[in-house]
Amino acid sequence: MPHVIDKKEQINTNISMGDFPASKVDERRSKLARLPKNFAALYSTGDGDCLFHSLSVLVNGTEEATLFIRLAATVYGVCHASHYVSMYLEECGSIQAACAFMHMMCAHPPPGTSIADWTVEEIICHTVQDQAASTAKIQSYSGILQVLFAAGFLGVYIQQYSEDRAPGYDTLLNPCACEEQDGLPLLHVMWVKASSSGAMNHFVPLVPRRAQSRRAAHKGKKFNLGDVAENFCTACLGAMNMCQADVHYLDTWIECDECHKWYHCLCTGVAHAAAENMTFVCCSLNCSTSVAKLDGTTITVGDINRLRNGEDLSGDAIDFFMRHFMKTSNGADALILPYFIGQLLQPNSWLQKLPLSQAVPRMEQHLRTVGITAPRIQQTGNLLLPVCTRNHWVGVIVQREAKSLLILDSLDGFLGADVYNSLHRFVCRYLDLIAHCAADKALNEEPLCMEAPKVKQQDNMHDCGVFLLANFEAFLNGGIDELGKICTNGMKMRRRLITLVHGHSS
Repeated sequence: MPHVIDKKEQINTNISMGDFPASKVDERRSKLARLPKNFAALYSTGDGDCLFHSLSVLVNGTEEATLFIRLAATVYGVCHASHYVSMYLEECGSIQAACAFMHMMCAHPPPGTSIADWTVEEIICHTVQDQAASTAKIQSYSGILQVLFAAGFLGVYIQQYSEDRAPGYDTLLNPCACEEQDGLPLLHVMWVKASSSGAMNHFVPLVPRRAQSRRAAHKGKKFNLGDVAENFCTACLGAMNMCQADVHYLDTWIECDECHKWYHCLCTGVAHAAAENMTFVCCSLNCSTSVAKLDGTTITVGDINRLRNGEDLSGDAIDFFMRHFMKTSNGADALILPYFIGQLLQPNSWLQKLPLSQAVPRMEQHLRTVGITAPRIQQTGNLLLPVCTRNHWVGVIVQREAKSLLILDSLDGFLGADVYNSLHRFVCRYLDLIAHCAADKALNEEPLCMEAPKVKQQDNMHDCGVFLLANFEAFLNGGIDELGKICTNGMKMRRRLITLVHGHSS
């Protein structure tokens, strides 16, 4: 049994195309238009186990761990089944939605059974159980739930891409909400067609290419980028070639004492002042290494890598940039709430489950943890809250004077009315508990009117975080009228965010 995957700390996320022989690289699929830049597709055996073959290759280098990952994912799915049922029960508010969910997950009712009299919970429960059982079957089709189960066992995020853009395919899937989500490794897989005219029913693993370096030999540990503008930082050879784009901002480099590759200090989390004399070994880089701090929030090396590689932003990164925008806004009457408040949207959270008598003391404890008082929230004209649901970032703005709740969604139609309504109920419940904590119900004396104003739309499944930040910044600087004026080039938006990090780095 392969031992390299029994602990998430042992997963090798630095694997690249250079670690495989040329015969393992799928050259045809490596040229697909929707493949992320500077990634290559590898072959995976098409025998029904392709998802688990792909994951085995990414964590073990071969397909030897396929059956072990499939078995472990099955156990994970069974152990967390009730959590997944609770999560999807909140999203599927009707029989029609539950049936659509069952169909999307490729589950089927028991033979000879009609679901006409089933409740929403029974349909969802059967779907999760059916897919957990399907995960245990060798050479059986794998869908979204199987990917979720595998992500949970491995303790990783799994970024899915698709050969043809389709709803539900291009998503970032994570372990169960009951487990720690920050700082996890990221694996990439792609849904492709097994034949040129068939459906997308085959998984292949994606690995970064090992780009050719154009660095010249340089003496010293630290030098100005002005002298070496044509060189490339080893950490930046990802989706956006950020080295060339940001030569004016990334001006301090450091060399690895073992392999002699060069890196921007910002990419490694090494302080500029320490770069001159320290011993630096690149294989010791940790994605959790802090790069910059602002008002108790932190940007890490992993956050910088996600920005450069066109990947989804973490909650900590969202909080960091929102605090920057709040500091640079023109005295906006607004209060930014941390992203993890949005995690209370989960149906099994205390905010959703506890009765009022128990929820109010819990809310008081929650506000102390957040560092915000109930009166401060009540005295602020606009409350801004980032929420991540279904692996998609949306912005929620509560306007006290207008008694309105705005939902800023850069992927219109992806979440649906059921999720919007859940957001509305969640925010109203949150504000109601705050009013009870302050012994003043003025904040929530009238129901909030929910609106979803038109905002600029992203053209992929990965830029929701940067669009959320752009919308919040526009609102802070000019109100609703500015929402339609934001930049829609995700690459430029990400480059700008990295330059903002540089302004707060050591």
